[in-house]
Amino acid sequence: SSFNFFLKILEDENKNNVYIFVTTNLKKIPETVRSRCVNIELKRIQKSALKKRVLEILDAEKIFCDNLSLEKILIFSKGSLRDVINILEKLGSSKYITENNINSILGLVNNDIVLNLIIHIYNNQFSKVLYYSSLIVNSSINFDNVISQMQIILYKIILYKFNIKYDNNESDLFFYLVNNVHINNLQILYYCLSRGKILINLSPSY
Repeated sequence: SSFNFFLKILEDENKNNVYIFVTTNLKKIPETVRSRCVNIELKRIQKSALKKRVLEILDAEKIFCDNLSLEKILIFSKGSLRDVINILEKLGSSKYITENNINSILGLVNNDIVLNLIIHIYNNQFSKVLYYSSLIVNSSINFDNVISQMQIILYKIILYKFNIKYDNNESDLFFYLVNNVHINNLQILYYCLSRGKILINLSPSY
């Protein structure tokens, strides 16, 4: 494999060579390789700086992107300009970026589906919980990203509880949760999602 090739290079002593390996996911690098390297973790780009650069790219390419789609690009690129460029490249020749485009690329669902699911969980409407859950499961989704999507929405709701406005793109469903669900319940669901993100990797069908 490629990692065995890297390992052989590292083990062959040559004082005249310096190798620089770059990764955005250190967990994918075997310990046998990592232990033979000096690990330097670079800081991710701040959201404001990343947004500025993305807007420059969109303007240069004459691509329109609505605010909600831009927000999802910034969040799920996790401070990596390379990931942003990868997302934009997957759009092909499209000059108009919509939420549906971004959801398809990132394996997400429409925010209103997530909001409806959360509302029906707290209203104990189990038939509707099953309905919206099936909409999510039967879509072409990335489970990790959808769980993160739910956590981000909960995070924004909690911020609003403290009168901290994250952005101005929220729907009536969002504000229903802000006004009707106690913050403790929001925190419980957030914790459950965090645990689910760990446990889902143990699922045989994942």
